[in-house]
Amino acid sequence: MELKVGTVYVRRDGVQVLLVSTTPDTSGKLPGQLYLDGHWQYTVLSRQTVEGLTELLDPSSNYKVDQEIFVRERETDCWQRAHFSHREKGRIYVFLFGRTSWTTTETRSYQYGYAP
Repeated sequence: MELKVGTVYVRRDGVQVLLVSTTPDTSGKLPGQLYLDGHWQYTVLSRQTVEGLTELLDPSSNYKVDQEIFVRERETDCWQRAHFSHREKGRIYVFLFGRTSWTTTETRSYQYGYAP
């Protein structure tokens, strides 16, 4: 995956990471920021952390119906597993109760999401 400055990614543990630069420091780490306790904090990202990043769902990307994703309404909420339904007015819609299009038409919208 090509990393982009200013893009918000998600670490394996669900913490949001903002990439500040793609130029490593003298120790080979990248400068970035983590979203912890309701605000952004400066950090440096190891190669292992960077390799484990997943980009938050990009509104311009095409995701498949029933694709497994993680969603949450607020930045402070825990990530929940779900199956992608559709996008509408900038919101991410998923099928309720972990179901797919095969078993339900009921959906709920969330503000944040990412695909593992």
